[in-house]
Amino acid sequence: MNYALIGCGRVAPNHIGAARENKLNIVAICDIDVEKAQEFKTINQLSDSVKIYSDYNELFESESLDLVAIATWS
Repeated sequence: MNYALIGCGRVAPNHIGAARENKLNIVAICDIDVEKAQEFKTINQLSDSVKIYSDYNELFESESLDLVAIATWS
């Protein structure tokens, strides 16, 4: 299953951990702060193939996704 995460804040590592535990194919992450997303990608040792988006609309238009976790402020 192709998986993307929207929001790279405090709870995001939990979502990535769950995705890994469930053997999901992490294809993209999205955050309005691209530098934060890049840092998140590095810290969590995500593959170079994982794309970073700053706009969720672009994410949905560009990727073929089966599951998306939304980890943004309520």
